[in-house]
Amino acid sequence: EKIVSSRVDAVSQKTRDTGMLAYLLSSWKTGLIDEVVSLCDAGILEKCRVGGAGFRLKNNWPSRVDPLFLDEMHEKWGQDIGNKYCIHLSIREQVERTWERTVEGWVRDKRLMFSHEDLKAERTVFFDNFEEWHDEMQGVGKFGI
Repeated sequence: EKIVSSRVDAVSQKTRDTGMLAYLLSSWKTGLIDEVVSLCDAGILEKCRVGGAGFRLKNNWPSRVDPLFLDEMHEKWGQDIGNKYCIHLSIREQVERTWERTVEGWVRDKRLMFSHEDLKAERTVFFDNFEEWHDEMQGVGKFGI
């Protein structure tokens, strides 16, 4: 009876784990898989070769972070005392060692890589596109409002 019970518990746990994984990876629920794919495409994450499962940060990953990420770090979670944004301290420290924010923009290895002016224009285009997409999803575009 005890063996049967432990098998049922193991099957139940596996079923719960599979359900949770499916939920977390669902583009319709959390979008987490889209974030993981984006980080892999950006050269920040890679699939672990040893051990088979999981992902790890690639070598020299801080040099590949997106400039919008850098601005977000500077404006919001860079000084996040209570860790509201859940960014691990080692991540913060590595990015801060790699990048410097100056009056002109973001500098890496003493070279200006992203100007604030260019980032502002990129952000404007992104938000305009997002607003258009959102309006279409909400039906505003269908009615010409």
